[in-house]
Amino acid sequence: FQDEFFDAVWCSNVIEHIFHTENFLKECQRVLKEKGVLIITANNINSLTNRIRILFGLYPKWVAPSENFPWEKWPHPRFADHVRVFSKSTLKEVLKRAGFKVEKIVSDFVCFNLSWVTFPPWSEFLGKIFPSLGETLIAKARKI
Repeated sequence: FQDEFFDAVWCSNVIEHIFHTENFLKECQRVLKEKGVLIITANNINSLTNRIRILFGLYPKWVAPSENFPWEKWPHPRFADHVRVFSKSTLKEVLKRAGFKVEKIVSDFVCFNLSWVTFPPWSEFLGKIFPSLGETLIAKARKI
């Protein structure tokens, strides 16, 4: 696409699959018009669920120690194709380094149910108040 082609770019759970994260974000910045908006989501390595999992000696969701890890021996196989993980602060930092002004970071929900079957009605509210504990980070950043 041409430089400054889009008013907005939406990137949903893609950035954790990309080796050259900052190059990708700089490309998003290049195609955005002046003051264009980037909406980006990424799994949160510091989610409450992962903090509880680690506390009990379980491996965090969304990452794998290798591409050929024997997940059949573990109760919850998860996403060996993720090459990056993000916390609220690291997502904010990579966005800033790529030339964006982060306007807001929220989360979808804070999960207290490790089975992922149901979510209490207040879990979405907590995700907005405590994004660093939420499952998925949702950032709004503007090209500067």
